[in-house]
Amino acid sequence: MIDARTREPRAGGRGRRRLLWGVAAVVVVLAVGVGIAYVVLRDPAKPVTVDEARERFRDGGEATAAGDGDAPPAGVYVYATSGYEQVDALTGSRHDYPEETTVTLSPTDDGCLRQRWEPLQQRWDEDVLCPADGGAWERPESTLFHSFFNQDETRAYECTGDPYVPPPDAEPGTTFSWTCDSPGSEHSGNSHEDGTGEVVGVEQVEVEGVERDALHVRYETTVSGDSTGAGELDVWYALDRWPLVLRQVREGGNASETVIGTVNYDESYELVLTAWDPLR
Repeated sequence: MIDARTREPRAGGRGRRRLLWGVAAVVVVLAVGVGIAYVVLRDPAKPVTVDEARERFRDGGEATAAGDGDAPPAGVYVYATSGYEQVDALTGSRHDYPEETTVTLSPTDDGCLRQRWEPLQQRWDEDVLCPADGGAWERPESTLFHSFFNQDETRAYECTGDPYVPPPDAEPGTTFSWTCDSPGSEHSGNSHEDGTGEVVGVEQVEVEGVERDALHVRYETTVSGDSTGAGELDVWYALDRWPLVLRQVREGGNASETVIGTVNYDESYELVLTAWDPLR
């Protein structure tokens, strides 16, 4: 800047301009950094609606029964839901489950039953159940899907051992066990699951104002390998529509080794069936 009285550069003028440009550059860098962090670290979760689940079921083929014809009718079952999942990676994130979620039952070509719970676009479980002796059901396959910070993780297990769902006439105190193995996922390595189940007994669960008899089964699992953890799952299966889930309560968590270090995951939820007949 020129001093009008002397026609000479005013002392400090150029230095102040440099300082202002430096401050402006820092502000721009910070703004860009905040914008990138907002895009990368924000982790919204989108619920899967009943209508979306119903449309997907309709696109999958005919609504027929699975197994030997005594299995629950195929379709979309609606559950009152409470709970969440969360991780401590990066800034941490929690996905709250919607108040209403669905379990879709679909028959497979080989007489088994595909059971899919999908509360969020970022979260679903899918089990394959196949008829076994005495009304029991085996679970040869189980798949879990999670997505945090737009990073998808699909973990598929192959399972062996005792049937996962005991016979409907199993006595209280009956125990069983199984193992499942996964080769890994997109972000972590192999894992091994050891599970045990115990029949608690016959209890009642209210569905649409009707008290329905249900066999209460308690499951406990431990996971080892590159992912480690433990969980408890209580399931109430309808005795007059075996093995339809009337109620389910889960508490569990695990730790996985990833490229950004150890990531801890926790999940807690409860499902209660709200309508006896499925949507189709």
